Amino acid sequence: MTPGGTLPGILLWAAVLPIASDPQGRSAGSRDAQPHVRVENAVARARVTSAVLGAAERLGRPRCRQIVTDFTDSSGRPLLATLEATLLTAADYLVGRVWFVDGDDARQCHADAVTVAFTAPGDHVVRICARRFAERFAAGAADAEIVIIHELLHTLGLAENPPTSSAITHRVTERCGGTLTTDRLARRQTTAASLSRSTAGRVALGRWLRKT
Repeated sequence: MTPGGTLPGILLWAAVLPIASDPQGRSAGSRDAQPHVRVENAVARARVTSAVLGAAERLGRPRCRQIVTDFTDSSGRPLLATLEATLLTAADYLVGRVWFVDGDDARQCHADAVTVAFTAPGDHVVRICARRFAERFAAGAADAEIVIIHELLHTLGLAENPPTSSAITHRVTERCGGTLTTDRLARRQTTAASLSRSTAGRVALGRWLRKT
């Protein structure tokens, strides 16, 4: 979801070198990388971390990777072209370039009872309505992963109205929906919950990713 205004950027970007990706769209670098999640509430942080990891897995599917071919930015430039300019796969970009930060104090998290995350087109920072995110996705991760991919599209420049937020989510669900392998999903949720609580845990999370 995008707000009415823009958000200030908070990151400085380094030069990106080409990296080889595997047939699933994940590079060696993404398997070592840790999601950039800066959310104070431990439960919400664990659920956001799990959702980012699950979304990255979904983006490893050929059909899901095609989601960036379905939309353009406000100038008409395909989101695929913006992604290709980073020399990253969609999964690598999500894990390595997008930051998920606590937005509980932002007005967008209190303007309605629906918003769980928001950003501005082209911004690499996604604000999470942490308490609502934790409550909304307590029963399962699939919908949370769809939300993460929805926000990924906005970071690549996709605006709204048109298309509507619901139309974007519908298309993401068509491309990227369905369940991940049950045992892998369960391991991701459990491991992300235990490892995302501390800096040392986030380092361990990177080691664990190499094994999954």
